Amino acid sequence: MRVGEVIEYKGKKAVVTKIINVNWSMYESGPSTKCEFIAQYVGTDDHTYNFEKEQPFTKSYSYENVSSFDSKEELFKAGTIRMASDKDQPGSDCCIVITGIKEIKYDFVNLVVTYDAEIIPEWDENEINQAVYADRRSKFTVISNTK
Repeated sequence: MRVGEVIEYKGKKAVVTKIINVNWSMYESGPSTKCEFIAQYVGTDDHTYNFEKEQPFTKSYSYENVSSFDSKEELFKAGTIRMASDKDQPGSDCCIVITGIKEIKYDFVNLVVTYDAEIIPEWDENEINQAVYADRRSKFTVISNTK
C-alpha cells in the first residue's frame, strides 16, 4: 500500500491519501499486514470548506467507566484521527487529527477534556486525477509486434 494508490471500496474507486498506522504479524501461513488509512472517493466534491480549519471539541468521560487507573474509555492522544460531522449538513463528514489537549477539568465526578484538533485537508481534483492516471498507466502493458 502507498499514498496515491487507487483502491475499490463498496464498488467505488478511492485514492489512499494518508496511511495512519501499520501492524505487521507473522503467522504459519506467512506475514500479515494490517493498514489503517484515509481514502477519498474519486469524483466527490471537497466539502472540507464547510469546516473551520481548527476543530476544538470537548468530551466528557463518565466516572462509571473508570476503575482505579484503568479506563474502559480511553482518552484521545495527540495524533489520533477521528471523524467530524457538519450538524447543518448530515453526511458531510471530514477527518480531523487531534493536535493536543487544551484543558482537563472535573464536572462533579466526570472528567471533561477539551481537545485541540485540525481538519485533515482533502486532496484537490488535480491530485486525485493524477493518482487515477498513474494507476491506469501502471496497468497497461505494451505488446510489441515483431515479425
